[in-house]
Amino acid sequence: MDSLKAHAHSPSQPADSRNTIHDEMRITPSGPSLTRDELAVLRRVLELLREGIAAAKEGNRETARELLLDAASLDPENELAWLWLSGLADSPEEAAAFLHRVLTLNPRHPHARDGMVLASMQAGIVAAMNGLRALARHHFRNVLDINPQLEEAWLRLASVSDSLEEGLAFVQRAVDLDPTSTRARMALKWIEEQSAASSEAEGWEM
Repeated sequence: MDSLKAHAHSPSQPADSRNTIHDEMRITPSGPSLTRDELAVLRRVLELLREGIAAAKEGNRETARELLLDAASLDPENELAWLWLSGLADSPEEAAAFLHRVLTLNPRHPHARDGMVLASMQAGIVAAMNGLRALARHHFRNVLDINPQLEEAWLRLASVSDSLEEGLAFVQRAVDLDPTSTRARMALKWIEEQSAASSEAEGWEM
């Protein structure tokens, strides 16, 4: 669990100041001139971003979170604030929520898409371990929305499916992706045996 948590919280933010500056410039609106109050808010957002990112890089996690949350509160459409917050999240589920905000603003953001796959996968595993099957399905489906070629996600989704029939369909997707996968084929064999046993039991009851 600790290793999963560490990966979920590893920053998926831009690695250098050039990307940071570029993203900061993007929050400056074009069009009509800004009012004095709007300019003041914009300057404050940029200040909070710079201080928050600096604090994160120095390892001052709580300070960074506070500063970046303030920036996101002032400018909810700021991709950079949400992206850095995802790397400072307290849980995979929180990281996924922050990354969802980025992807709502920019569905093709490469860092956010990669981070969302990792965070949602881990959030789904945690939910499944805690018996929260519906929540686990939600997270695994989020993974597959981004990367439908991920065998692991199909198998995880099958493990929390609503029915054997649904689980069989999910496992079959995993097998179709890699017919040589020992894990997928073992899962398929197991679920087919369970389905057969269930059918026999229903037939006996009748």
